[in-house]
Amino acid sequence: MIRNRNRHKALNIEPLEGKQLLSTLHSALAHPDKAHVAPPAHAISIAGTIQSPTSSIRTFTTNGHNYGSFYFSGRVKSLGAINGAFVTALDTTGQFMSTGLMRLVGKRGTVDLNVQQAPGDKSSYVFTISMGTGAFASATGSGRIQSAGLTTNNTVLNFAITMNPR
Repeated sequence: MIRNRNRHKALNIEPLEGKQLLSTLHSALAHPDKAHVAPPAHAISIAGTIQSPTSSIRTFTTNGHNYGSFYFSGRVKSLGAINGAFVTALDTTGQFMSTGLMRLVGKRGTVDLNVQQAPGDKSSYVFTISMGTGAFASATGSGRIQSAGLTTNNTVLNFAITMNPR
């Protein structure tokens, strides 16, 4: 009788919860003073202009609430050439933006803005930088986004971005 010496064991999945990867453990033990330290916050400027093709503007209703979105491109300080998207809640008429999130994407990282309609001005919005990635991971700042109107052929919506004084 020949026995199979190469018996295969049943596959078992080992739970990883609560375990630390050795590659990160070595670094944390070697440099305990540098482990899990966030970079210091630094103010950036995203003053500039953005343009949104009117063909990219979409509105939709979810759970009885109106929302809108659009894509844009432009040039702003600190990030340079950018593109991005804006998603916003709309007022009850579905015409004006109330609050939303705008993401600016540049070559060296992204910057997210929390945006709200400026008090008493339906063509202007105030924003605060909520987070960033890459070179902008610790970015801070706030300012205003002002509608600069449509192009003469009504195909592009223009905006100007200004920063609040620091």
